[in-house]
Amino acid sequence: MATRALLSVRAIHFFGLAALVILVDQVSKILALEYLKPGQIVPIIGDLLGLTLARNDSAAFSLGFGATWFFAITSSIAALILIAVRSKLQTKAWLTLGGVLLGGVIGNLIDRFAQTPYFGSGHVIDFFVIPFQFPIFNVADIAITGTITISMIMYLRGYPLGKSRSTEASKAAQSAALTSGVDD
Repeated sequence: MATRALLSVRAIHFFGLAALVILVDQVSKILALEYLKPGQIVPIIGDLLGLTLARNDSAAFSLGFGATWFFAITSSIAALILIAVRSKLQTKAWLTLGGVLLGGVIGNLIDRFAQTPYFGSGHVIDFFVIPFQFPIFNVADIAITGTITISMIMYLRGYPLGKSRSTEASKAAQSAALTSGVDD
């Protein structure tokens, strides 16, 4: 019974975060469509951050120009994989990253299916603009690139994907203790 409750709390955490990201992403896109105009930048923090309306037929940060249908397919597959691996995410950190990533993927996927020009090839609504000719982006893009960046840092710092470093570290410590005990 405790295991079932734990699984449901973990599922609520994972899917709740995904839903929160989707909600913030979609509401921000609705507001962008309502109040922003293409090419007209509304400054938020001087020249560092502004808002403008853009329709993106590419991936995050305008990569892969014009392949919207391809991104609809790959995003659908990515969302299904994230849902499938959710049960393998052993720590709250990985579960959180997975939920936020799922929300970002689905946030942009909704645009691909619901925005113009047509189903499966809709353009993603982008609106954040920063200097240095950086591509315009949205909340879902932040969720996707942020979680991937944090995941890479965690992995490089010794946290195996989906697992706790302490599990791996404790095995190494036990092995080292057994080895040092033999040498004494």
